[in-house]
Amino acid sequence: MVYEKFRKEVERILEEKAKPVTWNEIKASSGTLKQKAPYHVYVQKLQGDIGLVRFKREKKTVWALRKWFEEGKFKEFLPEKVRFTILSVKSTHAVAANEYGALKRIYPLKRTLNRWDVIEAEVEEFFPGEDKRPESMRLKEDAMEYSRRIE
Repeated sequence: MVYEKFRKEVERILEEKAKPVTWNEIKASSGTLKQKAPYHVYVQKLQGDIGLVRFKREKKTVWALRKWFEEGKFKEFLPEKVRFTILSVKSTHAVAANEYGALKRIYPLKRTLNRWDVIEAEVEEFFPGEDKRPESMRLKEDAMEYSRRIE
């Protein structure tokens, strides 16, 4: 399936369901989405194109639209803690990969982090109002824990 058809179908189903759902629920609601798992490149493009947000809830990955959270809906669905692998560190923020390999800009940084550090942190704000970049996330400064380092 070409990307445009995939995008339109996923967006249609998410709008129709109007709540965070799993890939299996999306697939079951569609007559055209037959693949067991979605193509990862398409999923990454959806993050920018339609504001797709994916996160774990009760050991399942759920899909949602960013605009729902910006409207104040479904805040209870967002995880309280997240895990990142640090890829690049600047003075005020870091670029990190989450468990899906999606790049996130995380801030503020209170402790010194290095490339390849793995951290767990509590989220203060998933979609900061002052920072409209879709990949930005504000963490609680005092709730960031160093987990390990990838060698």
